Amino acid sequence: MKSPARQGGSAQGTVYVDMKQEKFLFPDNRRGIRFFVVDANGKSTLAVLGEERDTRDGHYTYRKQPDFPAGSNLVCGNLSGVHNWIRNVMIESGCAEAQIDFKPSRRGSALGGAAESSHHKKNRYLKEEVDRLVSRARELEQSNINLYTTGIRTARSTANAWLKDSPGTPAFFENALAAVSHPKASQETILTNLRALCDAYVPLHLLDSTNAYEVVSEVEKNQDSEAVRRLCTQVKDVWRLQLRKALIVGTTPWDKYPIVTKQTYGPMSTPAASNKRSGVHHGGNSASKSQKSSGKTTGIGKGRKICHRCNQIVGSPSRICPFCKGELPLKTTPKSER
Repeated sequence: MKSPARQGGSAQGTVYVDMKQEKFLFPDNRRGIRFFVVDANGKSTLAVLGEERDTRDGHYTYRKQPDFPAGSNLVCGNLSGVHNWIRNVMIESGCAEAQIDFKPSRRGSALGGAAESSHHKKNRYLKEEVDRLVSRARELEQSNINLYTTGIRTARSTANAWLKDSPGTPAFFENALAAVSHPKASQETILTNLRALCDAYVPLHLLDSTNAYEVVSEVEKNQDSEAVRRLCTQVKDVWRLQLRKALIVGTTPWDKYPIVTKQTYGPMSTPAASNKRSGVHHGGNSASKSQKSSGKTTGIGKGRKICHRCNQIVGSPSRICPFCKGELPLKTTPKSER
């Protein structure tokens, strides 16, 4: 035998397939919520009305509308009860449970009122913060990519220019080679012209057409001066490394490009030198000096004081210095004299 509520729903012959709700304000500024059930024809019928108990209270009382024909009486104080009641009304009207596209709120998940508004505001703020961080990360990534590609293009254009430039034979380069290779040239003249060759921009075609590498090698072989031989080696190393760099930069694929960061490597220091710079010594005088300097910069610690006669660190309650036997002032008034 069917229940009165099920009989009333079947007598009407209306099948409810959906639910919607809307918020509004009462004339006394109390908030309210209307719950509508939607039939198969799209017609909405007011089923439940929720009223805020007091202005800005956030607690609601939900009641079934007297003129709504289906369902049992409803008086509750939470959204979960309203959703379960509407779900039962829809099932009793003939709607398949699988077609109901809303789920009743679990206990504790429906906040309602001011708490729900605060929750939505917090979620909106978190979403905006996440979007801002994601946008910032994408901008930084794009900036790094642009910097990366710009560096590659610049390096490749420089290497291509060095490999393909053919400016002829500049007079200064020809004169410098002639002065270096002259058999009667003085050592000072050779050193000056070698320095000019080392500092000059010399493309590959110019090096090849003037046979400069062999000329400098011949000078290095025939000279007795150690300074001249070292400078000749330096000039040849500069040219050799420039050729190697141009070949690597010009032939490396984009995804395997050698990016080298600038790092400054100072001379390695011995433990003794580092200890000397840090002020760590093994002598008694050095230890006392380090104690004084550390006392000035980092403090002597809680519960300690410095003797004004011998500058030694003693305990705060001490009245006589154990080192110089001098009388010490107290940092605080003794308990017996308070």
